[in-house]
Amino acid sequence: MFYQLGGTALHTVRLAALKQTDSVGIVGQGPIGQIALQAVRALMPEATTVTFDVDESRLETSRRPGASVSVDPRNHEEVATVLSRLGGHVRAAIDPSGAESGVNTALGLAVPLDRVVLSTATQGDLTLQYGEFFARGLTLVAAFVGYRPNDFAQDTARFLQLLAQGDISVGDLATRSLVEDASDVCRRVLQADRALSAPVFAWG
Repeated sequence: MFYQLGGTALHTVRLAALKQTDSVGIVGQGPIGQIALQAVRALMPEATTVTFDVDESRLETSRRPGASVSVDPRNHEEVATVLSRLGGHVRAAIDPSGAESGVNTALGLAVPLDRVVLSTATQGDLTLQYGEFFARGLTLVAAFVGYRPNDFAQDTARFLQLLAQGDISVGDLATRSLVEDASDVCRRVLQADRALSAPVFAWG
């Protein structure tokens, strides 16, 4: 399971086309966002990483691997303060959340003429703040791995390499459960319980 999440996260980072000293905003700190953060920290240690999530526990988890700054996007004053330190925008924004609010947050972060990478599909339509990317000439990049199978294979291999080297850890990202708890975990997934990360079942 984690090799798919990891490959997706590394693919997203690839498409962000970051340089060593760039700043990047990662909106959503579920498993893909957490792995993307760790990948940026491993591959571009001089980059400034700003993580966003509405869940404090996820922000706290993002601080452990070294997010430069972690912010609740609903705290507009704090977001403005952080961005002002970075010249008003980040160099690129990544949205692993797939949520309308997350995508619009990402659109508001990126520097003019740069890119926003969307890494998670959504079911249903989203209402986007069109002016946020049109007026600043942003490029939206959809990181759907199905259209880039060769790149995705390379990104998955890179994720596994970083994992083997200890540069990425997934231990904090899994919500462990015994088989007798399976129905409860499935219920929590259907209810979009944000305290549930990536459930791993111990069968037998």
